[in-house]
Amino acid sequence: MSRKWRRSETNMNGDSTSRDAATLIAQASLLVVSRYHECMTKQTTVRLPEELADQAEAVARVRGTSVNAVIVESLKAEVERVRADKDFTDRAKRLLERDRELLERLAH
Repeated sequence: MSRKWRRSETNMNGDSTSRDAATLIAQASLLVVSRYHECMTKQTTVRLPEELADQAEAVARVRGTSVNAVIVESLKAEVERVRADKDFTDRAKRLLERDRELLERLAH
């Protein structure tokens, strides 16, 4: 005899509801599609030392998230940190100005 997988939940009114696997998969698929279109992503490969990769995996497990999410959040924090670093931003401006000058010379 075939048994259908069902998930029971309690809604905001405290009433018990039940959804089958197909409904849950359809809802999850819609969520994935809608999240995908919220922002464009760029796929890249990151080579991590084994110990750092293990630590990132442990952090992700404890947070209940993915290693990708841990890496993305870490990069966001680093970008914000360097944006607030006046020495870094001054160096970046000097490099950009030098690059602009070189490009102008090449164009003429």
